[in-house]
Amino acid sequence: AANKRFKIIKLDYGSDKWIKWRKKGINSVDGEEIFKTSTCKKNFSKEVDIESNLLQQARVEYEKNYSISIFPVNIEDRRFPWLQASIDGFSEDFSKLVKISTQTQEYNDAKNNIYPKEQLQHLLMITGLEKIDYWCYSNNKDSILLVVRRDQKIINQLYDRYINSQFV
Repeated sequence: AANKRFKIIKLDYGSDKWIKWRKKGINSVDGEEIFKTSTCKKNFSKEVDIESNLLQQARVEYEKNYSISIFPVNIEDRRFPWLQASIDGFSEDFSKLVKISTQTQEYNDAKNNIYPKEQLQHLLMITGLEKIDYWCYSNNKDSILLVVRRDQKIINQLYDRYINSQFV
């Protein structure tokens, strides 16, 4: 990742140091809230409450289905360190980006091609990639894969709202 537009932040997901780091920036969940309300409440419960075991099961299932290894990683933008993300799945060469959802409502939404646009575009903004795999995983159901392309218009709107938010 040395030649990428982001740098890797080595912190354990959900740890006190991770939470402290997250409070210094805007992540994809914050970004979605800022996009809709122009404010930002730092609440990590939505992310930390995700059962890590289920998230790992989803990674294994994705890897099995698409014959590519992915790993979780925390990143921040080199130019704007307040732009950050906890990536659910990144390939070893950083060319494949995966957002995993294990929530029932998001799984049901994905069946109707509904996905968290702002969250996914936030991840594409930081990584510079052109697309992201949105992988919805639920025990005892067929997983759903939506491939979402970069939308520069939404990214520009996100950035403008971030800059004008109370947080930056």
